[in-house]
Amino acid sequence: MKRRGSFCSHGRSFFATAMMSLFSGFAILLVAVPTAGDNLTLYQEDFTNDPNYWSPEPANCYWDAVNGWYVANVYDVSSGIGHDYGLSPPFAAVADASFHVEFDMNITLQDWGSYPGIVFVDGSLTDPLASFVWQFFFFWADTVPKEFALYDTGGTHWYRSPRVAKNTWYRVVVDYDHPSGAVDVILTLRDTGEIFWELEDQPFLIAGSFDTVAIGQRTAPPKYGRLSTEHIDNILVALVRGCEYGPSTQPMIFTRGRGKPVVESAVWESCGGPGTATISLEDVSSGWVFLNGEMLLAPDDFNPHVVTLVMDVSLIEGANIIEVELAGKPGSRISVEFQAVE
Repeated sequence: MKRRGSFCSHGRSFFATAMMSLFSGFAILLVAVPTAGDNLTLYQEDFTNDPNYWSPEPANCYWDAVNGWYVANVYDVSSGIGHDYGLSPPFAAVADASFHVEFDMNITLQDWGSYPGIVFVDGSLTDPLASFVWQFFFFWADTVPKEFALYDTGGTHWYRSPRVAKNTWYRVVVDYDHPSGAVDVILTLRDTGEIFWELEDQPFLIAGSFDTVAIGQRTAPPKYGRLSTEHIDNILVALVRGCEYGPSTQPMIFTRGRGKPVVESAVWESCGGPGTATISLEDVSSGWVFLNGEMLLAPDDFNPHVVTLVMDVSLIEGANIIEVELAGKPGSRISVEFQAVE
């Protein structure tokens, strides 16, 4: 998702009146700029309408059109493999990337040996749940009480919640940071918003890619119990796009036109923090450059023998504005590029 910013020309009115110029009758040229921390939604389903899930056991796993959620009845098996799950339509694959996932889960029937959950898989595989990428499910076996469990690829790392109540909706939010290989998890009671369980910056291995949500479980012997049932609602899968420091298109170029000098401005969203502004000059003899209302360059700072300036700057977390007025000959121009300081 991109937020639209403005790139406009207007009469001389630095910073405080820059936004007013949008209504002043001067020409406005819009450019796309990223929003800091933007997420790109890949898949979203609230089950109000038929979600078009496919299941090898449609009598056990199905869309509940009356209540508007998805039901998975997971049976324990004494032999063979049980395929009590439904598969979402495929979406753009998540691979080598940070992601954000949300869903609501309610375990309405609990029994040993069957572990209904939500599994993130490569839907192109013949038996996708046999090689899951990661999963979140209900677990109850032997000495393990009724808990939620979060497993990464191959169960290299796994985490378990406090005891889970039956017939209770839980809101689950999972954030995975690819550069650090860490996961944050927060579970709340959907009806009250009360925090039930939290994890922060825990190791989490994601190997391979996933493009499909599976609701239910792939079961295998031995048989301990009979049946567990889950309801799933309000699924969201999104890529987390890293926030950017400077504008999406750099360098920004400002050119002196004919006639009376005008102020050109550009607005963009930034992560904020310290950085540098590299300013390149081409036949510029005089002008002004403002960043967020603070003067970077005044007429006395321009020198025909200096073609490049590197200046320390500090950007705002959120919207930033640069304003440039060139007073030299037509055709002279200035380019500006922002870089964060690591």
